[in-house]
Amino acid sequence: MDNTHKPPSHLKTILLNLLVVIIWSSSWILIKLGLRDIPALTFAGLRYFMAFLVPTPFLLQRKVTQQISDFNKKDWTLISLMGVVSYFIAQGA
Repeated sequence: MDNTHKPPSHLKTILLNLLVVIIWSSSWILIKLGLRDIPALTFAGLRYFMAFLVPTPFLLQRKVTQQISDFNKKDWTLISLMGVVSYFIAQGA
């Protein structure tokens, strides 16, 4: 693994956090607007599909695919467990 990776600058960290806050806070407004014209289940499906679609190009980069191919059974079990638990906690809370 490359140990020469520099952490992001303070400004970049603040800007990325601001972007997350803007996206996260705008989702409530978009949900309210979207539910006027689209049934709830269809709208939820579209949201989850877009959440899958957006990061896909980043996951297909050679460096990332190499890291993913190095995962073992224990890694996949832990990732799956984290995903299931996080999903139910996020939706239940």
